[in-house]
Amino acid sequence: MLNLTPAMNINTVKQVKRILKDIVIESVESKEKTDVMTILMDDISKLTQADQKFAIAIGNVKDINNAYGYNLRPIVDVLEDVLFDNKSLDHKKLVKETYENSYFKAKRILPIYKYLSSLSEEELNACPNVSRYIECHSEKEDYLNRSIIKTIGNFPRATSMSQLPSEWTNWRKMLWIIKNFDDIPLDEVQGFLQEEFSNYNDFTDNERSSFHRLVSLYDLYRYKL
Repeated sequence: MLNLTPAMNINTVKQVKRILKDIVIESVESKEKTDVMTILMDDISKLTQADQKFAIAIGNVKDINNAYGYNLRPIVDVLEDVLFDNKSLDHKKLVKETYENSYFKAKRILPIYKYLSSLSEEELNACPNVSRYIECHSEKEDYLNRSIIKTIGNFPRATSMSQLPSEWTNWRKMLWIIKNFDDIPLDEVQGFLQEEFSNYNDFTDNERSSFHRLVSLYDLYRYKL
């Protein structure tokens, strides 16, 4: 154990250690039992000495979710909800708080159309980051960059997931689906994405990026087009 190298900056380790010590002492002294929930906003290994702000949330899980849950909602929750419709998310809070204040502050491709029908035009106009995103992502071509277009140019045409080349890597399989998205039944695409979702945590960066793109296209075709 003494030979282990910390995965983050040593000053950050000391801060986390101090916070956790205070939490343990307070919990031991408290006579009331409470559920504990930790919210990890980002990969903590990426924190540097310049990163002074991070959070550990302690308290009733329901209260924390209501107060902070939509500002800190992991992207994987949205991907799962779009594919399985199983999260019972508050669509308005998700768009106004999660997408507007978090997701779309950076340039990225994510599904959103499932949640837009709950907002009025006035509410949507009050979300400039969201409005800007949907203006630029209204058809399939908007989700493709030059590199993808070049890569899939010579990929074979297909009309069913049964024609998917089984020997290809996951990344090439996802690009193959993008190439044939207009011709493959949407339910078949959904089935593939649901199956692949279980591997999400093991994806490479390229696979994760392509998966986000595919789920976003699925969301576009299912809920907008």
